Amino acid sequence: MKRRLYVLLTLFSAYVCVCVLQALAGLVSEADLAEGRIYPPLRMVREVSTALATSLVEYAYEQGMATAYPEPHDKEDFVRQHQYNTDYEDFVPNTYPWPGMVD
Repeated sequence: MKRRLYVLLTLFSAYVCVCVLQALAGLVSEADLAEGRIYPPLRMVREVSTALATSLVEYAYEQGMATAYPEPHDKEDFVRQHQYNTDYEDFVPNTYPWPGMVD
């Protein structure tokens, strides 16, 4: 079983919110603003989630608030390794023939 490491914040503060909101604001392109969007498009949800989590991890380590050690060198890769993955080999469950039944 894959060992899970989570970066936990020992203290939640307004600075954490500001950190994430600044990262989110940086992900909104001029094209998004021209279309009237104030958030990145939903089709980019995975990339946006990765960027926000990475900025949060960086902030947590800078402030000494992280509890997962040793500190990962590539924090974006660290986040990607711990994100839920929806890529499956096959959605169809394995089936087996019943004795005496014709396929």
